[in-house]
Amino acid sequence: MSRLRALINNRIVRNFIVLFTGEGVVSIIGMINLAIIVNTIGNEKNGIIIMVQTYSLLFSGIFGFKSFQALIKYMPVSIEEGNEELTKQYVKQSFVLDIGAAAVATVFGYICLDFVCNLMGWDSSMKPYIKMFLITLIINIQGTPIGVLRIFNKFNYITYSNVVSNLLKLTLYVLAFITHQGFQFFFIVEIIFTVMFNIILIVFTFITLKQQGLGGFYKGPLKLDRDFFMFNFYSNITSTIDIPVGSITTMVINRYLGFTEISIYKIFDKIGSVIGKLSSPLNQIIYPEMSIMIAKKKFLKAKKMSDKLLMGISLIGAAFIFFILITHKWWLGIFIKDYDVYLWSLVIYLVYMIFSNGSQGVHSLFMALGYIKLTVPIIICVNSAYLVLLYFSIKAWHLNGVLISLILQAVAVVVIKIIIMKKNHYMEKVQK
Repeated sequence: MSRLRALINNRIVRNFIVLFTGEGVVSIIGMINLAIIVNTIGNEKNGIIIMVQTYSLLFSGIFGFKSFQALIKYMPVSIEEGNEELTKQYVKQSFVLDIGAAAVATVFGYICLDFVCNLMGWDSSMKPYIKMFLITLIINIQGTPIGVLRIFNKFNYITYSNVVSNLLKLTLYVLAFITHQGFQFFFIVEIIFTVMFNIILIVFTFITLKQQGLGGFYKGPLKLDRDFFMFNFYSNITSTIDIPVGSITTMVINRYLGFTEISIYKIFDKIGSVIGKLSSPLNQIIYPEMSIMIAKKKFLKAKKMSDKLLMGISLIGAAFIFFILITHKWWLGIFIKDYDVYLWSLVIYLVYMIFSNGSQGVHSLFMALGYIKLTVPIIICVNSAYLVLLYFSIKAWHLNGVLISLILQAVAVVVIKIIIMKKNHYMEKVQK
């Protein structure tokens, strides 16, 4: 118990400062990198790199486990109870699931390549690049490392991994810009630093486990914990059926609007990530805290934390949109030549980012309360409607149709979760 209390003391403020500083640096570096690549090889070729990455990460999303969610839910309890053996089993089981999922994702990525290329109408010249990038999936084992580092208050390690990788990438991007390198150079750089980030993250995880006396977690037989496995299983199903909002949306844009529009969409995403970089540290900190609060039956305190997050992100986001509207003529042209055409599309996307990031507290509370099974039918129903809406909206309003569909999908999921939590009277129980 003393170890867990030591982790909690003052960690919210401290972790926010560490993560916000790191995320801010990463965001600035990312914007510089984006400006360099767009002005060196153009939006169309940048769109090709994005689609290669999207195809590969699609399979990682389908088969990969969000192991960090299960670790954050179950490990605080085993630590609180002083059950070191069970804690080690959680880590071991999580790593085994992550490694197995990475292998399966890689294999299926190669198996489905020809079919997807024909479906999307991609030129055969894309296949070698996709095959090369698929290799990175083997080392794409982030679930367990992220969970372990968050639980043991090592948010600085996550920050170091991001900052070091992006600084080195920036160095090579500047070199590429000065020496007028082409598409292949930037593509190879993306592969190198995708692998590097994952390796650094895994190394920091093993260092942390050793520091916590859990370095020998991999020794001995693997014991399946049913509750932990089922939570992971439902978490995986949820992430798989939630793919339409991420990878499939990107592929639909490419299919109907082309590579250039994909690049512009990702430019919106990069600009919107300023909001994400602010809220991401809070979201990363809030879920472990909520899990601990729920374990201690402090439901009302967890709900207030969720409400404050939504209000804070909404206010900051509104100020950011105002800033964009009065300053866009000075800098947006660096990324998009005909930026006036896309200004209001950017504003719509920023509204989506504000809501989706601000409402993360609702999702965390829903999961901390043990509603992981209900997430599956919610996402199936909402995303089925989203795909139908996406098809018609992209035909009618092009990129704006995609952005409006994203907002409606995000709102629908949050509203349904709030209704379910109220229907089950959790707040009334708290007040009693």
